[in-house]
Amino acid sequence: MKLNKKGYTLIELLVVIVVIGLILGFATFGIIKAYNNSKGKASDISEGSIIDAGETYANEKTNDENYWKNIIDKEEKYFCVTIEELMNKGLLDKKANIKSDKFNIHSYVLVKKNKVTSVNSNGEILTDINSDDYKVCSGSISDEKIISYPKLDKGDSYTDEIDAPFSDAITDSEDEITDRVCMYGDSSANIKETGTIEGNDCKLLGLKQNSIYYLRVCMKTSRGNYLCSNTESRTTKKIKDPIITINNNVNIEYKNDGINGEAGYYFNSMIKGT
Repeated sequence: MKLNKKGYTLIELLVVIVVIGLILGFATFGIIKAYNNSKGKASDISEGSIIDAGETYANEKTNDENYWKNIIDKEEKYFCVTIEELMNKGLLDKKANIKSDKFNIHSYVLVKKNKVTSVNSNGEILTDINSDDYKVCSGSISDEKIISYPKLDKGDSYTDEIDAPFSDAITDSEDEITDRVCMYGDSSANIKETGTIEGNDCKLLGLKQNSIYYLRVCMKTSRGNYLCSNTESRTTKKIKDPIITINNNVNIEYKNDGINGEAGYYFNSMIKGT
């Protein structure tokens, strides 16, 4: 293609525009195809990235003693956080796949802090449920064979309440369950509040709307063993805004979705009536 004194000819310019359009078209098609192929697919997550996320969270909470377990007969303090919470906090991808037979989203990442030097150790994912470290993080203490630990069912969540049914633990000696307790908190590393037990139902009352809580149920056997469920998250529902219409009169339609029991209403206005 030759450039004359007046520039490109009209035909030459049209050819250039067509070629550029085809290139852009193919490029756009390729991008859209790649996006559609990747959309909805969850990425795999490595053990190392999980541990890194746990160490990062532990460093963020290094000066908050509420998140560290101080065990009297041990030289370190314990920071125990579930993989699920690391996902909820945005430190790990919520949609990520965990391809491991050794751990799942309810498994703990443990970081220890030396009581003298206040230096954190490298993190680790706890996979041995019979280890002392796992017992510290989970709250389970047992010297007998466990057929199954307590298990939380999904249950129901409301704006200020969570109801979580659970099944009891089963041991090889068929020990009698003498006590049950339901515990929760705003972090899997900070579970200190207690809920109400009604039969095999754990009820958490007086909660904040649209908030994530972490809970587990523990029980004591007649032999003095303590057996706890996985620590799992539940989210309270958000209070829906009322629908207000003004047509000579003010009409308010309140939404009771997610409210358990009788709802109370109030109305504030900054406009004086006449």
